Amino acid sequence: MEKRKLGEQLVITVDKKKHLMKEVEGWENHIREVCIINESGEVRRVFAKDLGILNEDGLLPCPFCGEYPEIKYGIDGDGWHYVELSCCKYVDRMSGYSTDMEGFYKGIVERWNWRT
Repeated sequence: MEKRKLGEQLVITVDKKKHLMKEVEGWENHIREVCIINESGEVRRVFAKDLGILNEDGLLPCPFCGEYPEIKYGIDGDGWHYVELSCCKYVDRMSGYSTDMEGFYKGIVERWNWRT
C-alpha cells in the first residue's frame, strides 16, 4: 500500500473542482476524511486539511488578498530565464540559465502552494 507522510500535499477533486489538501493526524476543524486509491486499486482513508481550490495553473489563492497570482515568463537583462508569480505585495521568482521552463514552473508552483 502507498505510504504517505503527515503534511504531504494531495490534489483531490471535490464538486468538480481540484483542491489541494494536506494529510494530517486526527479530526479537527476544517478537516475532511478522504479516500485515496493507489495505482494497485487499494483504498486508504486519511484525514486531510483543505488548503483551497486550485486554479487552472495548479496554484492556490494568495493567503493575504485571496486572489490567484499573476504568472510571468521571460529572459532578464542578464540572459537568465525566469518564472515569476506575483500577487498583492508578494513576489516569488525562480531563474537560471537553463531553458527548462517546465522545471522552473513546477518548482515555483510547489513553493507558492507550500506557503499556506
